[in-house]
Amino acid sequence: MKEVYNIGLDIGTSSVGYAMTDEKGRLLRFHKRPTYGSVLFEESQTAKERRQKRSARRRLARRRKRIKLLQALVAPDVCAADPAFFLRMNESFLWAEDSKYEKFYAKLPKALFVDGTVSVETLPTIYHIRNELVKSTKQADIRYVYLAMHHIIKYRGHFLMEGQTLSDIGAEAPQKMQELLELLTDPESFVCGLAPAENAAKEICHAMENHSLRGMARKEQIQKLLYAGKKKESKEAAQALASLLLGYKGSLKALIGYESQTDAPEKTSLGVIEGETEETYLAGMTEAQAEVFTRILELYRWQLFAEIRQNGQTISDMMVARYEKHKADLKRLKKWIRTYRKDEYVTLFRDDNDPSGYAAYTHHLTSPARFQQEKFTRCRQEGAKIKSIPEGFYNKCRRILESKKIDLPENARAEANEMLEEMKADNVFLPLQRINLNGQIPNQIQAEELAKILDAQGKYYPTLRENREKILSICTFRLPYYVGPLYQDKNSPFQKWIVRDKTQPAYPWNFIDVVNQTATAEGFIANLTNKCTYLPIEDVLPLHSLLYEEYLMLNELNRVRVKGNLIRDVQLKQRMLDELFAKNKSVSYKVFAKWLRQNSPYTDVTENDISGTQEPGKFTASLRTRYDLEKHGFTVNDQTMEQLETLVRWSTIFEDRSILKKLIQEKYPDITDTQLSFLVQRRYTGWGRLSEKLLTGVLGEYENQPATIMDVLRATNENFMQVLNNLQYHFQEKIAKERLMELGEPKEEIEYDEIRKLQVSPALKRGIWTAVRIVKELIDHQGCHPHAIYLENTREETPDEKKQRTQSRLNQVEQMYKELAEDKTAEKVPSECWNVLKNCKDKKKLDDQQYLYLLQLGKSLYSGKPLDFDQLSATTQIDHILPQCYIVDNSIENRALVLSGENQRKADNLLLADSIRDSQRPWWNYLRQKGFMGEKKFKNLTRSMVSADDKQKFAARQLVETGQMVQCVTELFKRYYPDVHVSGIKAGLSSELREQYGLYKIRELNDMHHAYDAFLAATMGNFVERFMPWLDNESSAAIRFRKAQEARKDDDDNKVDLSSKHGMILAKFSRDQVDADTGEIIRNAQQEICYLKAVWGYHDGHVVFLKRQKSGAIYDESRYRAGSVKAKLCLKKDLDTMKYGGYNKEYPAYIAAISYQKGKKRVGELVNVPIYLAEAIEQNPKVLVDYLEKDYPGVQIIRPKILMNQHIEYEGSELLLRSCSEMYNARELFIPTYLHHTLWKLYKAPKQLQPDDEEHLNTLISLLIEKMEKQYPIFNGVAKRMSVIDFDTLCFQEKCIFIVETMKVMAVNGQYAMYKTALSRKELSDNQGRITNKVLDLSHITLIDQSITGLREKRTKLWPDSEPS
Repeated sequence: MKEVYNIGLDIGTSSVGYAMTDEKGRLLRFHKRPTYGSVLFEESQTAKERRQKRSARRRLARRRKRIKLLQALVAPDVCAADPAFFLRMNESFLWAEDSKYEKFYAKLPKALFVDGTVSVETLPTIYHIRNELVKSTKQADIRYVYLAMHHIIKYRGHFLMEGQTLSDIGAEAPQKMQELLELLTDPESFVCGLAPAENAAKEICHAMENHSLRGMARKEQIQKLLYAGKKKESKEAAQALASLLLGYKGSLKALIGYESQTDAPEKTSLGVIEGETEETYLAGMTEAQAEVFTRILELYRWQLFAEIRQNGQTISDMMVARYEKHKADLKRLKKWIRTYRKDEYVTLFRDDNDPSGYAAYTHHLTSPARFQQEKFTRCRQEGAKIKSIPEGFYNKCRRILESKKIDLPENARAEANEMLEEMKADNVFLPLQRINLNGQIPNQIQAEELAKILDAQGKYYPTLRENREKILSICTFRLPYYVGPLYQDKNSPFQKWIVRDKTQPAYPWNFIDVVNQTATAEGFIANLTNKCTYLPIEDVLPLHSLLYEEYLMLNELNRVRVKGNLIRDVQLKQRMLDELFAKNKSVSYKVFAKWLRQNSPYTDVTENDISGTQEPGKFTASLRTRYDLEKHGFTVNDQTMEQLETLVRWSTIFEDRSILKKLIQEKYPDITDTQLSFLVQRRYTGWGRLSEKLLTGVLGEYENQPATIMDVLRATNENFMQVLNNLQYHFQEKIAKERLMELGEPKEEIEYDEIRKLQVSPALKRGIWTAVRIVKELIDHQGCHPHAIYLENTREETPDEKKQRTQSRLNQVEQMYKELAEDKTAEKVPSECWNVLKNCKDKKKLDDQQYLYLLQLGKSLYSGKPLDFDQLSATTQIDHILPQCYIVDNSIENRALVLSGENQRKADNLLLADSIRDSQRPWWNYLRQKGFMGEKKFKNLTRSMVSADDKQKFAARQLVETGQMVQCVTELFKRYYPDVHVSGIKAGLSSELREQYGLYKIRELNDMHHAYDAFLAATMGNFVERFMPWLDNESSAAIRFRKAQEARKDDDDNKVDLSSKHGMILAKFSRDQVDADTGEIIRNAQQEICYLKAVWGYHDGHVVFLKRQKSGAIYDESRYRAGSVKAKLCLKKDLDTMKYGGYNKEYPAYIAAISYQKGKKRVGELVNVPIYLAEAIEQNPKVLVDYLEKDYPGVQIIRPKILMNQHIEYEGSELLLRSCSEMYNARELFIPTYLHHTLWKLYKAPKQLQPDDEEHLNTLISLLIEKMEKQYPIFNGVAKRMSVIDFDTLCFQEKCIFIVETMKVMAVNGQYAMYKTALSRKELSDNQGRITNKVLDLSHITLIDQSITGLREKRTKLWPDSEPS
């Protein structure tokens, strides 16, 4: 008979713990070792950085392609005038002696023009050349013409105004400004307090394009038009909007309440927001904020366009004007400094090494980069590392001009003030031609100048005349985002969605004829569209779909309470949708209450009687799409729904509005011009999480009739999750059937394609795949399926996430405080709370005690008495409102900050006493209405009893893990192992179990804590299945419990241990279990607890480090200048790093073991194999030998591939190879369990360490040194240096530091121990523990290869045939 066993899994993003137990919860053994362990691997990274680099490569490749197309079109005329012109251009970055075409360079090898026709005085910049060609009607040198076209096509401007002509741009500016002001003055969306003057939109636009005024004067003029009052917040909003519109730094927080969750500065300039930065801003905004932000960006770009186009001038006109202005400013500044501050003149204008000097400002160089200029003749001067630092130069000039050291004549002071005033705006004083803002120039302006040049010179050059439209198309054509690479190879992985009408190559001038844009765009979006969370092959709905918005609206509205009651009148709810939400962009409590008073029985309702929305004071959901459509003449009903949903979907799919317009005109010709214009301009973005089939296609049952999820949402007060989990509606079983039908029959075993399809974070998929492999090996090992698999998913909060959560909480509190300050009827926020908030924001720290203090407005939640913030730790406690004997809920919604002793004023069932509830209910209701507490907290505070159903729901909630990852993995295992019971266990339950019995989790000690977590998951899962089988899932717990009660009247499942602090499940776990019929003890709780503690003392678990071949970046990206000793790798093949600079190091893919001839001896060595060679070596192994031959004569390959993280034994130590010369310790550290508590306090609660713990610290020190000497021979040198230290001379704090640093030495993660820095002990040095630059003797290396679980292991001598060393 095969043994019954269970598997516990703890799945993380960089580890998987596993444990295999018998039916009584005892670990099985294999080769006398327990079958549990931890499998570690590198956490997968997001594709963002890789995507950004790929985008940059494509952008540069497409730029080169444009230049090649231009050269091909104009080559006949250019080559006729100068056959080698293009050759010299293409090699312009090379030194003369490295050129392949030196014979074409004639007498002037470094010049682009070999006939001496260049005149720097008359045409000093490329913009002067462009300007000359635009204005002149004479025949120009074709090379000048080419250079001008080359420059325009290379820097062709942005396409943010695509589809508009020059005359169109700005025509709608006043209308867009008016719409922006309407959005900002809508009290339902923003409370910035702007009060624009009459006709303000037109006047603001006039001020923005009036460049005869200085920038600050325009800003003040716009500010006055926006608000003329004295209210501080409104003034700040007006300043912010005026600044942003003109390109100055402005506060988005003051204007629209947006605050970055990162450490970004509070004020930002729109000039630096472009590309992915713009997307980053939009991703963190609400819909209303994003709409305002987008409008401001459009108007700002129009303002830049107006600046360029003033008096009809071209780009080259503006740049030449900048050049002349710079020249005049420089002359004026030099004259002033020479006259009044001669001591500063040399450092400012003649010191090329000064990072704040004029040379750095104009050339963007930190040094003159004249290395070996006399020795080599350069084709063009190469600079050092580029660094743009105009701000440093401006600051230095300001310091000089503002100096009070000397008395200045009145005219000199006036001139200085004038220059200082100009410095307040970017690029006004000493303007530069090449600045970041050049990226804001629209393509239409560049194309206009190109057309003028072609028309003027086309009279003289036939190729320009004949190819005019093709050259213009090179400048104006942008490859649509949905097309991707234009490979014609059908087997290419990139050819998934592109649809061609013709097989010929696609060029800018024939692209429309060759590529079917509509079909390609749809294919692209279909390829990227997410799948439904519950029906994995169904596409999700657009976020702004009419159906999806109604779902979101009902999901929120169904839980809203009016005077404490849910809205149960179905007809009233439908009227709300039609008459209120469909008629307003957003709805606040004030608007909602007003509508209720006029249209419902709630005739005396106020906004204070409303609660239950996701955000305080307003509804988060809206029917915005329906509002937009009806406003523009569309009728929304069942007959038009399909057409309108199609329009919304198209709007979401087609970013190219020309395709959208064409599609609408073809399919819906009855749509009016006004409606068409609206649809083209209104851009809907984003996708939901659910599919149309889930919401309206899956039939459950409601009141004995077939019904969809939307039908039930409309007819009840339940939200989506309640509807889904309510067994009476049968949606769960229906969805499960649909999923099985969609997924089809399972294959013989789980393949990675199955993991790829899971609707979970990409960061978790590596962990899930590892867990699948572990389960497969354990099943193969046992020869049969397990009885059960218990899953736990743990994800630790990263420091960045913790910082983001803190910032989010501070922003939330600040916003609520501001809203209270605006509300004249509300209680004022105490000044102490404002001070605490400011202090927390300054320190960027906020613990739970401080957060509760701010949420409770500085008062005790149980009595309303003021709290002394300076004495919080001494005078207050954080109390669990719903006691932990019922459920372990440590969320803010179940905790209250109260005065010490007040938490004792509770009833016999440990709920709040009636006197507290009655006296504080109004205060709690006020906090709920203002958003300082949620419905859950209010319900817990006002609860007077805990029913049997409640108790079972609490227990189920504590046990069952409902996360998406666990659900997906559970379903996956159930499909492939249908006879196995699979369930998820919440990580919090294991945490409570550890806390209750002193099973400390010390990550810094070793990696076995993952295995312990898996073991606890198996233990608790097995216990619940045996003794609390009614706990299946949260929604059905009470139903199953009642059935169990009917079958067994004397069951104690309904009893609650009021003394327990760890919930009902652990309270039952701590008691013996008795057979109700015989009275026999069938589970001895004390024995099981003793066994748990014994497992914590095991030192023979399995730890496996997954090996891998590295891929990705092939070299360190830091680029070093010519001549730098760090430049070791050439930029391109055969380019000398002394001349051109280079990269520092190449990254290895894996390691190879080789032997080679060294004198008369043959020696072995480990070498790195670079990533860029890995693929070639796979196809031809001889490539590796050729690569190594030049450095290792007579090389022979001992082992061609040793993967990274290879586990080895070397001279008694166990190590992990990270490269050929870098390795980490691989032997886990274990210490006796009686020292765990002290070590846990040292890491997790150092303030709890007492002088009484010093004895344990001394024991720890002795134990660590002893283990280092005996078990870690690789660190013998460190141990010897420790032996001379008299540890009795160390103080208590120094002993703690010593232990922490020594643990780093013996840790597996390769940390550095910083003894000298941390302890200031000369006996010990820094950077101990990580082994670098060590050459290993191959004859002493034994490779340790493990299976995925570590249960099977193979050891192999790496070089058994070597001569003894």
